[in-house]
Amino acid sequence: MLLQAWLLLVLYASFTYSKVSPVNERCVTAVYTACGYIPFATPPEVPRGFYGSRCQNPWTVTSIYAAADVFCDPSERAAGFAQLQYSCQQFGHVNLIPRDALAANLTEDAINQMRTVDYGEISPSEPVDYPVLLSPSFYHRTFRTIDTWEFEVWTHSAYG
Repeated sequence: MLLQAWLLLVLYASFTYSKVSPVNERCVTAVYTACGYIPFATPPEVPRGFYGSRCQNPWTVTSIYAAADVFCDPSERAAGFAQLQYSCQQFGHVNLIPRDALAANLTEDAINQMRTVDYGEISPSEPVDYPVLLSPSFYHRTFRTIDTWEFEVWTHSAYG
């Protein structure tokens, strides 16, 4: 009887775990979430709104690709950018700027020359009109926050 109870608990936990975002998407999610705290200037041709800025602003998107190159492995980038592209289309009705369109600004040399920023370093009253790179502490803090949140969601679903 005890074995059956444990098997049911494990089965239930596996179903509730499927309600959280996949682990391989969290790296890019942490990158674009952190970039959302950086005040980027918005060129006039970029659609207004949350997804216009996240998906079509060349400074934001270049920063997202650059940080993902630094902090995420190839499988995390593939899964994470597929999820971001889906969100851009589904919720913002725009496409994510393709990496190829920004390739000149994503070389190893270009990324190494980007300004590295930490949380709150750039004043909201002075938005930047160039790509930036997340500091390791900014990225890791954002990643740990998302990872902890996903664990909390899972435990509340699994155990009530």
